[in-house]
Amino acid sequence: MNLLPEERAETILRRLQRDGRVLVDTLAGELSVSGETIRRDLKRLERSGLLRRSHGGAVPMPPSQAEDLSFPARSILNISAKRRIAAAAAAHVADGQALMMDSSSTVQEALRALGDRRDLTIVTNSIGVLTDPASRMHRVISVGGEYEPDIMTFHGPLAVAAARQFHADLAIISVKALSRRSGLMVANAAEAEIKRAFIECADQTLLLVDGDKFDSSGLVAVGPLSSVDILITDREPDEEWSEIIAGANVRLEMAG
Repeated sequence: MNLLPEERAETILRRLQRDGRVLVDTLAGELSVSGETIRRDLKRLERSGLLRRSHGGAVPMPPSQAEDLSFPARSILNISAKRRIAAAAAAHVADGQALMMDSSSTVQEALRALGDRRDLTIVTNSIGVLTDPASRMHRVISVGGEYEPDIMTFHGPLAVAAARQFHADLAIISVKALSRRSGLMVANAAEAEIKRAFIECADQTLLLVDGDKFDSSGLVAVGPLSSVDILITDREPDEEWSEIIAGANVRLEMAG
């Protein structure tokens, strides 16, 4: 089994979520790598705030410390699912379109999945999108505003005002959680405001969420589920969620 470092990281995190603890020797055997390689992986994941190393292995971070992850840390989580979702989102993008892309790690994967699309204009609050090599062939416009380095994003009144000057064919966004009662949920009011602006300034909105976001927790509501047009995810929602999505007149797409 020859896995890339990011694929090993995803496997380690899934084992940790399932078992509550991982052991270096067990992981080395399962992944056909040396114990030293696993120890380096664990050290990198600990620096990202995704686990805490212990004698012979690692344990999860306490919930109070794992709640607000940096952008590099979030970009590692569920990477396989994010890439499948991103590929499905990219299929909706045509040459010459104007896009609004938020600062989520899944949306940055969607940028990378655009492949040979040409003549795109991308309005974004994401440093990741601005600096990603995949953006070099496109016209990219930053909304500016207050910069939050840990999550590599611009937000605040200036960012929202700048975003509202544009009109886009598509907004491509993600959120921290989906609530059955409150809809799209994020961590703070500033993040909610910029996502609302992107939704309002686009003809159509794609919402990209992996299956773990359903019934997860978020502090501030962006808006009802009906504020988006297409929801792309990697796992079939349960029956109640499917009814909620249909009732909101949102098209559900499963990423292959």
